[in-house]
Amino acid sequence: RHRPAAAHGNDDAELRNHVRSPEGAARALPRRCYQIGTIAPVRRPGPVVVYASSLGNYFIEEVRALLAAGLRRAGRHVVEADERRGWLPGAALHLVVAPHEFFYAGRGQALRRAPWPKQVVLYNTELLSSLWHPLAERLYGRAAAVWDVEAAGARWAAAAGPRAAHVPLGWAPSRLLAPVRRLPRPAERAWLESPDPGPNLRWARRPVDVLFVGTRTKRRELFLADAGPALARHRSCLLIRAGSRPARP
Repeated sequence: RHRPAAAHGNDDAELRNHVRSPEGAARALPRRCYQIGTIAPVRRPGPVVVYASSLGNYFIEEVRALLAAGLRRAGRHVVEADERRGWLPGAALHLVVAPHEFFYAGRGQALRRAPWPKQVVLYNTELLSSLWHPLAERLYGRAAAVWDVEAAGARWAAAAGPRAAHVPLGWAPSRLLAPVRRLPRPAERAWLESPDPGPNLRWARRPVDVLFVGTRTKRRELFLADAGPALARHRSCLLIRAGSRPARP
């Protein structure tokens, strides 16, 4: 465990020059991130409440479930919640997943404008190159700490002042993350042969060699255009959406 070294005067400017390159951002600063054990330690009794927006992308709820499962395995009492009931009373820690969604839709907007409890930790899921990252970043100064799914994002947060840590998603048993035995019909019609061949089919007989799922960005468009000849040599499935609105089932 270590404390972050004092930043040089031009570190923040240098990091901002690398905003479009997460790899460059990771190199621009010395290691200034706290280890996870020093971030907003839970000393008070009460549950850890993990929040995600009820109006955001559906997969953020899966991120919430995974973080909650990991905290439970670490011995904490965990409650999963969303913005509709506000800050739950009696919590030892409020962990907000994807603040760029939580505080900018529905009742989350009122929570953004109102005073916050002391022990609020923001879990950022947006890459530095994302259009939505600034929405989360402008809230960092109000948080007790920032956890970031990306190492470069955690260093960026540390440069802005709050205690920060790189907290990549691991895996822990969770009902929501149980294996999917059969794909929903829209996914089958999008590409996969019906019926679903299952996970034990030989590699040579599997219907998909390369799967890409994501929103449309300029960087991804350039990559996929360059990779077109290579993708054409394989059975490739590209599921790309505009990304202007949250993905909901």
